[in-house]
Formats: sequence, structure tokens, C-alpha cells
Amino acid sequence: MSLVLCGPCFFEKINGEVVYSRILAKALTELFPKARVISLTPERPSSHYVPISCFRSFRRGVLGLKNLFETAKGVVFTRTSCWPYALPLYLRRKPYVFVLHGIEAWRRFPQPARFILARAQGFLSVSRYTAERFLSENAFSNPWYLLPPALDPYFRHPGPSPLPENGQYLMTVARLAREAHYKGVDLVIRALPELQSEFPNLQYVVIGGGDLLPRYHELAIKLGVSDRVHFLGERKDVARFLKAAEVFVLVSKGEGFGIVFLEAMYFRKPLLGASAGGIPEVVRDGVNGFLVPYGDLKALTTALKRLLSQKEEAQRLGEAGHRILTEEYTYETFKNRLQNILRALTWV
Repeated sequence: MSLVLCGPCFFEKINGEVVYSRILAKALTELFPKARVISLTPERPSSHYVPISCFRSFRRGVLGLKNLFETAKGVVFTRTSCWPYALPLYLRRKPYVFVLHGIEAWRRFPQPARFILARAQGFLSVSRYTAERFLSENAFSNPWYLLPPALDPYFRHPGPSPLPENGQYLMTVARLAREAHYKGVDLVIRALPELQSEFPNLQYVVIGGGDLLPRYHELAIKLGVSDRVHFLGERKDVARFLKAAEVFVLVSKGEGFGIVFLEAMYFRKPLLGASAGGIPEVVRDGVNGFLVPYGDLKALTTALKRLLSQKEEAQRLGEAGHRILTEEYTYETFKNRLQNILRALTWV
């Protein structure tokens, strides 16, 4: 009998949840070579993460999956939205668990979903906040296991940054979609008019795409800072730009964790996040960065001024972040945590 990892996407999209899912796939197939990874959308796997023989794209409906689950010792679903696919497992009394990420889990689910979710053997959560919020919203008492993200083992130090060397760069990596309006990009843009007189070379670089981009561009024009705001769209070479950043900022209220913070920590960047959701579990106020209340423009502007002007303090925060990364968020640590969780589930 084998373990199965099943999810909507592992390779095609560019976001933190997909990065987490493929790291999970890599760890699971390394620990258990007979494990299987099933993607619910057509996509081509990378052999860096999953042996081709272990991977399968599956486009048919829920009932079509039941044969693939016949020999499963247990199934890990990478998202709560996969709950319909757990129905055959429930009917056969086979164990299954779900991964909890962020805002998608911070709600009360409809009754059919709650029925299936409540019968899961447990939940793997990227943060304490997400697990506690999910269980509270749905009045569940299932056990949960903390499995925070790791830095992607294939995240590599890039070559020279394409950004001019004479700039001071703030950087955000985020989806700019209406359903992710809470990312705080507009707040950083609103802070720029006050910052530009004190920091004449300041630039704001935003990596990510979505239907909110025109609105943010209009806001930058309205505030007279359009020459300082650069929207680069979705990119796979984030590291080349992140390397040149002076401060990484993501003042979002909807992050379960924020895996991109780990990438900034790799480059020893001081972090600025919102004291909301799971962000305080990775951005430790005064240790590797600062936290500000979500939506508080004055607090955000003050924190940015401090990080941009106090070079020694910013360097200290960045160095501390890199130490935390190497002590707590490496791939090997992630894999060991996963193995311990599967033992606790008695799947191995």
C-alpha cells in the first residue's frame, strides 16, 4: 500500500501554495519512493521534485479517482477545496488529511464540505493561526499538525540583478487579483509621497500579476509617484530582483504564512509585514523585521523610514532572518517534520 498526495496544481502556476505543494511532493516521494502524486489539472512535472514514474495528471471526475485510491495507505490533499475527492475514501473508511494554507481556510464551509472535512484524520497547517482559525470557524476538534513551509531547495542565488545599482528598492511579491485585494500594495504606494523627499532614489518594485494592476497604476499616477512604482508582472526569476531590494514588504491581512518571506530571508533582507494572519509567525517584530497594524498608513510609513535610514539596524534584522531561515525553514527540517507527522498518523 502506498501514500498518495493529491492536489489542484504542482507546477504550472506561480504562487506560494503551489511552491509549498511541490516541496511537499518532493519530500513525500523521497521519504517513500512508492508514494504517488496526483495533479487534478494537466501539467508536466519536474523531475527535480517528483520522479516521473510517481506523477500522474488526472482530469476525470471524483468517481474516476476511486481506483487510484484503492491501494492507498492514506491520502494527503493539498487544499481544502479538494474535499469532494475524499468522498470515495470516506466510503471505504480510508484515512485522509488536508493541508491548510491561508485565507481560503479561514471561513465556515458549507455543510457537505464540513461533513467530509470533519471526518479527516487530521490537518497539516502552514501556521498556528490558520489551524486555529479553521477549527474555530467550523467547530472541528480534529487533530492538526504544524508543517510550515521551507525554502525551495532549488531556490538559487542568481546572477547580477537587472535593477540599476543607484536605487533604493522596496519590493513586494504578490498576486494583484481582486480576490487578493488584501495584499497591501496600495498602502505602500500611498506611503511613497511622504518618503520620496527623504529618500530621493527610492523605487517600489512589485512582482505579480492580476486584474488590480490597472487600479494600482492609476493610484500611482494620481499620487505623483508613477515614476517610482514598477510593475514587473509574474516572473519565475524573482531572486534576481529580490537580491537588489533594501526592504521586503508585504503588509497583507490574508497570509497563512507567506513563503516569499523565506526567499527574502535567504538574501538577508529586513522584513516588513502586517500583524495579521500567520505573518507574525515568520516576521518576528524587532528580530528579523517589523510588524505594523494592517491598514495603518502612518505606522507603515514610520517603519519604512526606519528601515531605510537605519542601515545598521536593517542589516542586523536581515542577518537574524537568515539565521532563523537556516535553523527552522530548511528543506531537510521540513522533510523531518513531515516524517514525524506521518508517524503520528500511523501511516508509516
